[in-house]
Amino acid sequence: MDRFMKKLQQICLGTVLTLALAGLTQAASMYKWVDKDGHVHYSQQPPADSNYEKLNVKTRSPDSSGTSSGPTYTTPDSSSGNNAASDVIKQEVAKGEETRKKNCEIAKKSLEQYTAFRRMRDKDGNVVYLDDNERQKRIDDAKAAIKEFCE
Repeated sequence: MDRFMKKLQQICLGTVLTLALAGLTQAASMYKWVDKDGHVHYSQQPPADSNYEKLNVKTRSPDSSGTSSGPTYTTPDSSSGNNAASDVIKQEVAKGEETRKKNCEIAKKSLEQYTAFRRMRDKDGNVVYLDDNERQKRIDDAKAAIKEFCE
């Protein structure tokens, strides 16, 4: 389950970074549409056979530190900045943060258990005794997970 959550977090982060970097490399129009299965798609080419929404990508100029603060996504008829692309990005970031908090709590609980107890239950519910090497490996793994998800 931990691997699944980690992979999901990587996919969400990759999607957000891809959208952000796409605007930095070229100021171009992007298109958003929903397919027949309800999946949202983004592309630089409009779909041929469905309704779509055109998103204008505007890159921001560098701030006083010399770094760009990232692209701005706006729709042609939206000047308030509350548009679908930014909402999707905000939702994905929020999901990623929620996943990160859950993984942090799981890692802390695991470290607490491995530190306090030598016997554990396996996936089938059987009691398993951990030798010193296996126990220390699990403690190190839990500490690494805490470092990754909690800091």
